[in-house]
Amino acid sequence: MASQKEKQAQPFTDIFDEDEAEKSFLLSKPTCLIILGKPGSGKKTLARKLAQIWKCIFIEALEVIQMNIHEETEYGLKCQELLFKGQSISEELVTEMILKKIESPEVAHFGYVLSGFPSLSEEYMTVSQQIEKIKNLKLKPDFLINIKCSDYDLCQRISGQRQHPDSGQVYQRNQWDPNVIEKRKKEKDKHEVENEEDDEEQEDETAEDPLKMSEFLHQLVQRPEDVLENAEERLGTYRDIMLHPLEDLMAEQDCQYLIELDGNQQPDDLFVSVVVRLQSLGVRNGAPITRLQSQQEEMLQGLENDELFRVLSSYKLIAHRYRWRRSRWGQACPVALKKGDIVMGNPDLAVSFLGKMYVLSSPEALKTFMLNPRPYLLPPMPLPPCKVLVFGPPFSGRTTICNLIAHKYKGKVLDMAKLIQPRMEESREENIEQVQRDTVQKAITAVKNGLELEKQSREPGMSEITADHPEVQEMVEEAIKRASVSEVTLSPEIYAEVLERAIAELMKKNKDRFPGAPEKGGWVVDNYPLSVDHWSALSEKGLLPDTVVCLQDTEKDGVCILRRIYLANRDEINSKILKRLTDEALKKKEDEARREIQEILTSEENQALEAAEEKEFEDDDEQLPPETEQMPQKQSSDSAGYKEESKPTEIILPDFTEDNFPDIPEMEIIKRKIDLFMHDWETVESEIKQSSLVQVVVLEIAEQTPESLLNQTVLVMEKPFKYHGWELSAEDLDEEAEDLAAEGEYEEEAADEEENEEDEEKTKEEKRHMGDTKHFCPVSLKENFVLYPGLYEQAAKYQEKIYYFSTSEYRDKFLKNPEEYVAHNEPIQAPPLRVCLLGTHGAGKTTCARQIANKLGIFHIQFEEYLQELILPKTKEKVGPNFDEEPEEDDNKMPILSQELDNFSQTMTKTETEKSKREVELTDEEEAIKANLMHNEALPPEVLDNIVLDWWRKEPFRSTGFILDGFPRTLHEAQYLSERGLCPDVAIYIQVEERDVLDRLFPPRLKKWKERQYKKLENKKKLKDLKAKIRALANMEHYEATEEENENENEDAEAILEEEVLEEEEAEEEQEIDAVDRIQNEIAEKFDSEVDGLQGVQEELDKLLIPQIEINGGQKPHIVRYQIYNKLNSLMENRGSIFEKCYPISLPLAHKMLVFSYKFPSSFGQWDPIKVMFLNS
Repeated sequence: MASQKEKQAQPFTDIFDEDEAEKSFLLSKPTCLIILGKPGSGKKTLARKLAQIWKCIFIEALEVIQMNIHEETEYGLKCQELLFKGQSISEELVTEMILKKIESPEVAHFGYVLSGFPSLSEEYMTVSQQIEKIKNLKLKPDFLINIKCSDYDLCQRISGQRQHPDSGQVYQRNQWDPNVIEKRKKEKDKHEVENEEDDEEQEDETAEDPLKMSEFLHQLVQRPEDVLENAEERLGTYRDIMLHPLEDLMAEQDCQYLIELDGNQQPDDLFVSVVVRLQSLGVRNGAPITRLQSQQEEMLQGLENDELFRVLSSYKLIAHRYRWRRSRWGQACPVALKKGDIVMGNPDLAVSFLGKMYVLSSPEALKTFMLNPRPYLLPPMPLPPCKVLVFGPPFSGRTTICNLIAHKYKGKVLDMAKLIQPRMEESREENIEQVQRDTVQKAITAVKNGLELEKQSREPGMSEITADHPEVQEMVEEAIKRASVSEVTLSPEIYAEVLERAIAELMKKNKDRFPGAPEKGGWVVDNYPLSVDHWSALSEKGLLPDTVVCLQDTEKDGVCILRRIYLANRDEINSKILKRLTDEALKKKEDEARREIQEILTSEENQALEAAEEKEFEDDDEQLPPETEQMPQKQSSDSAGYKEESKPTEIILPDFTEDNFPDIPEMEIIKRKIDLFMHDWETVESEIKQSSLVQVVVLEIAEQTPESLLNQTVLVMEKPFKYHGWELSAEDLDEEAEDLAAEGEYEEEAADEEENEEDEEKTKEEKRHMGDTKHFCPVSLKENFVLYPGLYEQAAKYQEKIYYFSTSEYRDKFLKNPEEYVAHNEPIQAPPLRVCLLGTHGAGKTTCARQIANKLGIFHIQFEEYLQELILPKTKEKVGPNFDEEPEEDDNKMPILSQELDNFSQTMTKTETEKSKREVELTDEEEAIKANLMHNEALPPEVLDNIVLDWWRKEPFRSTGFILDGFPRTLHEAQYLSERGLCPDVAIYIQVEERDVLDRLFPPRLKKWKERQYKKLENKKKLKDLKAKIRALANMEHYEATEEENENENEDAEAILEEEVLEEEEAEEEQEIDAVDRIQNEIAEKFDSEVDGLQGVQEELDKLLIPQIEINGGQKPHIVRYQIYNKLNSLMENRGSIFEKCYPISLPLAHKMLVFSYKFPSSFGQWDPIKVMFLNS
């Protein structure tokens, strides 16, 4: 196999990723132009047309004044005031308005076309100062357009201008002077006309002009500035003060971006020449924002998200099949999101920009977005504002998650426990003061009442009871002490107020979090009380978070949290356990001791009673004192013994596993707290879900790391701001049918009625906008590195492109996280070429495959040869019909007789025999392979797994590719490939006729037969010699054995010889003519069997949508190789663009797309990339 050549990836001329291309545009500078020229040269006319076509802002003194007056700006009100007073507007005010307009948001997006600046008036600024202002603009001009015209021509043009006083319209001499109009008409009649229709239209227009002008010709007046003397004076001023500074400015400009025009041309011709020049330089026009409103009133309110965007996408279409696409903002308002609020937009305020749809939330937001959408769409937008509330029981990792979320979004954790502490202390102090006031009065009253009751202590003239009385002070101090340790409860409104103040402080520094950070958001609240009242207080204050995270542990009865709590409070809990166990042990021992003493006392009393009955009453008085003295001693001795036995035994803590906790009474309090939290959460969760804009994330913390919990939270937070896909629905198919029908109206297609359906399907497939993996399953490609053709029935749409999938499970997997399976900054890498080369035996597969694989630099795998290699170490020789053909009896007899001969000379030991048997024992897998090679038995799937899977999934085959020669051979093997998802790129069938196979296989088979016949004759001679030697040895060595053994051996030998003689007599030699018929029949039968098997393979691969190429194998081998190589080489050369698809569009449609910025122009501009490539090469 030749080494595969490494191809260096060429960088793309244009940005591959659409989002990156959009970002590049949003960061780019808009096109800015300045029109220069003498007074009356047509600067304003050209500037107005350029601004209209190039989607730029037209800036000119009169235009700016009118705009400010109309919008009632501060400048507009000043202008209006001056005009009402009959005063002229100062140059200073006009200049400020022009410079203000250049710095406006709309100009920052659209760019500008500036005319009439610098001005001839030096009342406020000199010409040099005005030019310096131009040089220092934030948006510097990209192009300088200079209209050149002689003074004489300008004077004639200016002096011939007339104005209609009512409309203000200015007319040139050739528009109002009848003599000039008539003269031009005669000249046109004499001129040769190339396009008659155009001339007729022009004649009609010129014929109508006099009729129109005659109506108000007498109303036209000449303005003072159009008088010839005044025009000459203005031109002289231009030469004196402006010409040289402008020449210096143009000299500094790059000549590529300096456009000089002939002012004597018609305005339309001037405009066309500028547009052509700008287009040739690849200058982008401004990107317009289009309101998406239907001509018919439609109720958009209440439509679901998908249905809404489906309706909006068809408004004001660029063209059929090119609908407006969905953006990552979805229905969220970009302007509100930039400020830090997630607000759903109003469908009636929808717009399109750069081919995508955006929905604004208010007329103010719409106006702001229409002026300049760039700040609201630039990265890092769309980004969740990070307004998060985290709940969780103690030791659930709540604070850790808060810190991780805040770090992720460069925000801050607002710990409610710390924030509320000052208010807690303040409230406690107020409570103490109130308690003190109340207690003083109550204490004084109580002391007075006490003294009145104690009449004996009452004395005349007793001093009045005050707050300084010792008993009063003691009572007050006791009350204050109780109040200081009592729990302070604050109202939910106070919590909301404290949080509101903390968020307000945070907003002052929010923009410094990261570039482009929104003003609002950037906070994560921890330790906020979990109750419906507290949530309602947040809602009333407008402080609802965008995301609520709840950490819980419901698996295994909350063992994770309980274990954490136990480990954190191990010493305290263990001490409680020890105390309880010690108390229980002591109590138990006390009970046992008390019971034992009771038993002892009872038994002694019984013994004393029995002794007293046996003795006489007279001796009782004398013996009683000694007995009474002995009883306490015995009791004391017994109690002493008990004390010795009641020494405290060692208390051992209960054992528990690492993933468990001690299920003991001391943990019951903690369990109740966790149960209380879960009950409160269920109540609050139902309240939270009533707020449609609040996302709830419930996370199980068991067996989760903080990072994995963070990733789950971020996934939910950012999900609304990601592109999402959906299953291809009936509505999508209806839209496609509408597009096809609409396109068919503009295309002339002549097709036969019978082929209409097939042609329609083919046309639909060709025009369908496919995804980044074309018709291949993206999930199979990503996970298995296999080109698996997807099924039309298992289709989905993502970013307005269609993806096919091999199974519904893979489609669901894709829709769950599409970004994992699509291309981003470069095309998806295609796997190497994998080919199945199929055909019958004798078709020439192996010869072709070996040489083609060597040329293409991929592996060649001969399937049956590979199977032989797997069992060859044990079988020692190849197996199969081709290798065991026509077994010769003489060949079998030779070893038998040789063995018989050796038995007389030496004996083989049993151990050697057993060893040789062990060496040829095959495993189940090897037996299956052998059965397949010998009898064409199907290989089990588990055997194929150990063989075939490696070629698709393991190196070096995985990254290099291969030609698989002779597999699959049967329907069973083809179904195995289908079940395992192992798809080749292409299946090549070398088709041959039976006659071709006979011509190739029969001659070597017949030659082999003849060689075996010759060998058989040679063996017969050797057999005779061996038989003679056996008889001789049998006679010579009869004395070494008993008579009976010799007779048995002789009988055996004679029996063998007799049998051989009979076999020789019975065996009939096969004649050549019979051998020819037999071999031909065997080849034909095998050919027919293999053809049937390959037919099933073709049908199965056809179900898999595997491309199939048929090659006529009856041709000469080098021609067959050439044809196969050409087919495969094209797949190798264009491997990098296997997923790319080109869609032809008309030139008008392309121009429309560029004008509306639906698509971005290529860096090639209007150059042909194919010719450019050939020229460069």
